Amino acid sequence: VLYALGMTKTSQPLNPEGPGLVKTFKRWAAFVKKCRLFDNSQKEFQVKLGLAKDFGSAKTTVVANETRWDGIHDTIERSTDLEIPMYKAKSALIDGNVLDLMDLDDDESSVDADAELPLEEDSLSDASSDSDVRLPTPSREKKWEDRMEERFPEKKAWHGGHGLRTALGASRAFNKLVQPSTEPTTHLTLKLARGVSNACSRNPVKVTKWVTSGESIVLERDRVMAVDLPSVAQTTRTLLAEQVEKGFFEDDICERDLVALHMDVTADPRNILKSQALETRMKKVYQKLYRETERRLGVAPGSLRRGQKKKQQRRSGDDGFDSLMAEVEDP
Repeated sequence: VLYALGMTKTSQPLNPEGPGLVKTFKRWAAFVKKCRLFDNSQKEFQVKLGLAKDFGSAKTTVVANETRWDGIHDTIERSTDLEIPMYKAKSALIDGNVLDLMDLDDDESSVDADAELPLEEDSLSDASSDSDVRLPTPSREKKWEDRMEERFPEKKAWHGGHGLRTALGASRAFNKLVQPSTEPTTHLTLKLARGVSNACSRNPVKVTKWVTSGESIVLERDRVMAVDLPSVAQTTRTLLAEQVEKGFFEDDICERDLVALHMDVTADPRNILKSQALETRMKKVYQKLYRETERRLGVAPGSLRRGQKKKQQRRSGDDGFDSLMAEVEDP
């Protein structure tokens, strides 16, 4: 995922917008967490807009953990969930008035699809000045206002955030289902990986979008063509699909996963592996493991004496096997 977002040395040139957009939302989430005045204001607007039952149940931002990529999705998802309350809190605190809901509708004609997203460099702990000259210290409120103006994502960044939320949704689900599970999930690895790959090529896709209805505003999922996604989301989807294919469905595929897939009667390996060579390899590694298990359990069939023919067991044509398999493949 970090590769798909352009957050590695080799992939940064492939997705130059990704790191800047991720940093924008990380810095904004950290600001909201630290500025109680703004956080309380956006929570109050959640209640007023009917997005939260009361102040206590209102949500705040999530700051991504640097060591876990799914934290990036959590940060962007929560921020886009709170986009409208944050717009209104910013307007109330800075201008003293509240924007009309209709003023926040996405005007696609004003968004430059080719413009680069800013890659911001400073952090919350930046020093105000390196000069030895003592300057007047601005009020704390003014300081936060300046920081809020500086870090509040622009409209194009919000648009890109909704797109990345869609692009990373399947891979995040994969991680949540497989990694922290207390139950065996080996049989799911390849199936879910194929699901991630398919999701990255699906068209059309569903993207979150704020929609006004009378005096209320809600976050809905709108079906759009993949080519209409923000460019950063399109690139992320393409790179992520390539990485999934490379990591799960090439020659270095894990034998354990192949065996688990072969034993899963609910899956058709042809639809998951999409490779005759991998299907052949899957059967070979399963037979190898099966024979090794027989030997360990001491139930391996004895070797035949020279000239002795192996007794074959023929399956009756009316034993129900074929009909049962048809039920498995076509429930």
